[in-house]
Amino acid sequence: MSDWITFEKGLYGVSTAFLVSPLHHGVFLEDTVIDIYTGRGGRKQMRGRGMVRNILLVDLLEDGDPLDLYLDFGEAFRFLMRDPMLQAGKVFSPNIKSIVHIYPRHPWDSLSDPKFEEIAEKVEFLSL
Repeated sequence: MSDWITFEKGLYGVSTAFLVSPLHHGVFLEDTVIDIYTGRGGRKQMRGRGMVRNILLVDLLEDGDPLDLYLDFGEAFRFLMRDPMLQAGKVFSPNIKSIVHIYPRHPWDSLSDPKFEEIAEKVEFLSL
């Protein structure tokens, strides 16, 4: 899994992050950070976290699996993370946000700026 990680070790802030369902509904993640670190055997690994309104994430999951994560790091660094493993809190009050932990299952797909924008325009973002 580490062969595809081209970023150096460190914490990377994400300008825009959103999850998208198979029905093209989406939910924004706030304050998203990706952590590239060295794991067992000296191999690069990756994990991430962001803030989400859990109630919206539950609504998104009603569309079905898988959810895909789109990441914009700025300056033409835009990626698609297909079907990441997500771990989120279980507070479902409309006004509560909690951390969602993100772990990749597959290598990222790099996206051109026009492709990323095209996808983002098609997404219907959920809100309260």
